[in-house]
Amino acid sequence: MPIAVVVLLRRFDQLLQPDFAGLAPLMLIYATWLLSLIAQPMRSELKHADILKAVPIAGWKMMLAYTAAGSALLTVVVLTFAGAMWAILPEARSDDLLACACAAPFLGFACVAANILASLFYPATGDAAQTYVCGMISFGLSMVALMPTLLLGLILGAILDVKWYYVVGVDGAVNVGVGAAGVELSGSVFRA
Repeated sequence: MPIAVVVLLRRFDQLLQPDFAGLAPLMLIYATWLLSLIAQPMRSELKHADILKAVPIAGWKMMLAYTAAGSALLTVVVLTFAGAMWAILPEARSDDLLACACAAPFLGFACVAANILASLFYPATGDAAQTYVCGMISFGLSMVALMPTLLLGLILGAILDVKWYYVVGVDGAVNVGVGAAGVELSGSVFRA
């Protein structure tokens, strides 16, 4: 699907004005955030929480495994999207594309960890009300996880004109910290 989106963008040349081509890499950040919301990680597995809790593994380790799996899948899709942009849209080839592609896995880790927390509070997939509330809370928590990336990217990259690889390094470290806090909190909620 990411490749199809880029092919369609190439097909409709009027979308590839210089202003749009410069903003195209930001679609990677949006796709990372959106995919983390769509995944609704581990809600179906929580039907069997009584079995999972009996396993002698720390709660945070179980949540880390779920977060890592969701982040890995999300990363593959986003990097495929970035590769398609690089190959099919030469107008989008820039340091911004590299920065967004490198930052996406870290952002994905933070957003997936935030969404797991919402899934723990509202695990019933068959209950429409819980699904709706879980979606709303996931949205809010993932926005909280997304804010440091956006603010640091804006301040360091756009205002202070720091090189993209330093911005990605700082953003990555912050997102790993946010994700680790989410994993730890999720582990505590899971065990409780």
